[in-house]
Amino acid sequence: MNNNVLIISDLHIPFNHELALKHCKDIYKKYHCNKVIFIGDVIDNSATSRYDVNPEGYAPKEELEVAIKSLKPWYKTFPNAIVTTGNHCERLYKKLKKASITNKWLRDFNEVLEVPNWKFVNEITMDGVTYFHGEGCSSTAQSLYQSKNSIVFGHFHSRFELIYNNNKFGMCVGWLGNKEAYPFDYAKTSIKKGILGCAVVLENGTLPILCPLNI
Repeated sequence: MNNNVLIISDLHIPFNHELALKHCKDIYKKYHCNKVIFIGDVIDNSATSRYDVNPEGYAPKEELEVAIKSLKPWYKTFPNAIVTTGNHCERLYKKLKKASITNKWLRDFNEVLEVPNWKFVNEITMDGVTYFHGEGCSSTAQSLYQSKNSIVFGHFHSRFELIYNNNKFGMCVGWLGNKEAYPFDYAKTSIKKGILGCAVVLENGTLPILCPLNI
């Protein structure tokens, strides 16, 4: 059986686009996918941002509770997904490390987000394709040049591109957040240029396709 992978990036739950789940379900069905990889920033953690926090927004505990509730339909739809962590996912872990708090005090993502069957990793390689969030990437072309594998990443909301080089491909898959939500006020110019969509990699890593959300 071929691996047909659905790739979902940068949901920023609970600030995801209202049509994101339907779009991903439709693409999963259309391309007969049998695997799902979320490539970072599944949740936003806006309340613990290094930017100025909106006083009218969620408090940290409240945002987490809303995010957990908002994740439930995603978990029900894609119960065995692989999730590569992103910079927004790891905000609290970084704050705890900065405060010199040992990891023994930490719970893992599965327990905190109530998604016991999801597998959280830094990156994963499948069928010669490496999937990761993309923080620290300079460009799709440069990142592909530096990799021995084909690559798929997100993180850059305004990039929705597919390039080839030396029998490898590099794909950056945009995002699925709500650009009007208050956590993105700090980047209104770039966010408004953000491209909504997901992607698939079909036939055991040989056929990448970008799947825009047309609204």
